[in-house]
Amino acid sequence: MKRFISALLIFAMVFSLCGCASGATEEVITSDVAVTTVPEVTTTVETTTEEVTTTTEVTTEATTTTVETTTEATTTTEATTTTAATTTTAATTTTAATTTTAATTTTAATTTTVATTEAEPEEEKAKAHVDEIIQVDSKSLIKAMGVGWNLGNTLDTTSSNVTYWGNPYTTEEIIDLVYDSGFNTIRIPVSWSYHCDDDYNIDEDFLEMVQEIVDWALENDMYVIINSHHDNDVYNPVNHDQAVEYITKIWTQIAEWFKDYDEHLLFEPMNEPRPEGTDYVWWYDDSSAICRDAMQTIMDCDQAFVNVVRASGGNNATRYLMISTYCSSPDYTLWSSVFEMPEDECGNLILTVHAYTPSNLCSVEDTTTTKFDSSAESEITSLMRKLYKNFVSEGIPVIIGEMGCYYKNNDDQRYE
Repeated sequence: MKRFISALLIFAMVFSLCGCASGATEEVITSDVAVTTVPEVTTTVETTTEEVTTTTEVTTEATTTTVETTTEATTTTEATTTTAATTTTAATTTTAATTTTAATTTTAATTTTVATTEAEPEEEKAKAHVDEIIQVDSKSLIKAMGVGWNLGNTLDTTSSNVTYWGNPYTTEEIIDLVYDSGFNTIRIPVSWSYHCDDDYNIDEDFLEMVQEIVDWALENDMYVIINSHHDNDVYNPVNHDQAVEYITKIWTQIAEWFKDYDEHLLFEPMNEPRPEGTDYVWWYDDSSAICRDAMQTIMDCDQAFVNVVRASGGNNATRYLMISTYCSSPDYTLWSSVFEMPEDECGNLILTVHAYTPSNLCSVEDTTTTKFDSSAESEITSLMRKLYKNFVSEGIPVIIGEMGCYYKNNDDQRYE
């Protein structure tokens, strides 16, 4: 999404959508708030509070929509259940000054022994959650993921400098704070193309940085999603062969690096892939050859992603993989006569979409709509019903990877 927006990501398990399956609902407690969710739909949302220097993308878990940093709205049927209370804390509390602790404690008192004593080498820190993968169904997995949060505008900057957009280096203290604030999932957007050579070989130091952050989250028994984020220039669907080559090479390396991690780690191939440089960057028209070709390229990239991850072996043989679609739009996925999920022998795939819903209230361009009213609520309900009818009820679980509500001096309405 646009740089000035920190993404709020909400994961929610959908057990039944309003009006869709009476008696099928069950209550999920998320951040001490009872949330009625819909089967296997989880939402991650993108949000930003511009007042906060270190707000990173926030994930909120909602069966349908979630709201920006101050809101994590979980709405599944016609009522809007708000689980937003935790999002404001985590989004605004990441203070950059968490990097150094006791590094300077050795003083001159040690100088007399230096000549005769060598420091013992540090033991290599064990990777977190490197274990046999536990096979769970998607419903159980998404329920366990709970509410999520995006570490945005950090590893996904369009620069080799991860502080390029003003956020601090990510520290273990920040990840612990996110967990302590009630989030059980973290989505880590990563722009790999700014950390690799012309042949798409990823800098190993950067891979180690990503791994360290993944491990910090997993040490809290959180779930983690890593993706390829602001790499749209490279996997631009207008350039089919380059897009497929990039996805193949990048995910071959990432899959190999993380193949021994257990089911707490999920992969997402692309973020909002779209035909840059055309009239259809943010719009899909099924009658347009450009759109149909772009959708086909995106599906070919998804299939290449599944193929290389599965082929890498280890726990990747059965790991849950998220599947991207045109602009990550649920509507464009539904409107397309072309889109199909990739082939996967083990079938552990989850569709991911984004939902800045209700559109006027959530939009940065619309500065006048500041109230959450019955019309806005209906828009959320309509979205969830579509997701349930077209995907969840057909056995395709859904994660809403981003959702958010832009700040317009209206925190109470964003909370709703």
